[in-house]
Amino acid sequence: MLPPFPHLLDILHIKSRQDLPHLGMVTLLVFGIILGVYLSLQPQLFNKQASVEGIVDIKFAPDTLAVQSNRVYEAKIAINPKGERITAVDLQIGYDPAAVTILEVKNEGFLPVNLKTEDDFKGSVNVIYGSTIENKTDQPGMVAAIKFKTLTGKDAEISIKPGSQVSVSSQEGNVLTSFPGLKLQNGSQGQGQTGQQDVRYPDSLLLEKAFFPDSSPFVRDFKEASEPKPEIKPDRVKPQFSEAYIKQLGKDIFIEPVVALNQVLQDKVGEVIKPK
Repeated sequence: MLPPFPHLLDILHIKSRQDLPHLGMVTLLVFGIILGVYLSLQPQLFNKQASVEGIVDIKFAPDTLAVQSNRVYEAKIAINPKGERITAVDLQIGYDPAAVTILEVKNEGFLPVNLKTEDDFKGSVNVIYGSTIENKTDQPGMVAAIKFKTLTGKDAEISIKPGSQVSVSSQEGNVLTSFPGLKLQNGSQGQGQTGQQDVRYPDSLLLEKAFFPDSSPFVRDFKEASEPKPEIKPDRVKPQFSEAYIKQLGKDIFIEPVVALNQVLQDKVGEVIKPK
């Protein structure tokens, strides 16, 4: 005959069911310690999660242009530091030399120290900008303006290549995790000289549209400022007829002109009579 199989509580050395809550708490604490140690040995999990949002954002403003062949356009590179102080940027700007010719890459003053601007004319422009102690670079701003000429009317792209870097004062290394592109789309012939690409919006509006598309107050204020405002004329003041008003009106119409005319006549007559 087989010996009786021990009860689970006997195996765990639990004297009564009242000790079960204490066992659950101990088990939970042990599991939490094991999980904490495991996560501390896997920092890349947190890095991957953080890279989805990004410490800073860089975008083209605008990010899409309708283009035609043999036309000159301009787009700007905007940055949103999200409160971090930007100290330097190293941007690798890629383009298709068969579709686009880069005419100029101009520093827009967000980082005023121009360390390098080099175009290899094979599809890559490298710009490096730095800041000084006095610069306040923790708010959105424009990094650079790119003026380019389209060689064809076909779709193309100007992009920030993955080798680009952004440095901030709070930590070491590259904090740039997203690499946007400017899409050049074939525009219709009807856009000609008055196409949307020819409109020059202020930097403040471009930054608002690039990083805060859901915030409408600035866009509303911009439209109100650009549209003509109707002139509001004050209501005419109705005169209050009284004895004093009538006397003053009669004096202004009849007496004052007569007195002035009489004075002029006296002066003229005096000049005539006065012996020479």
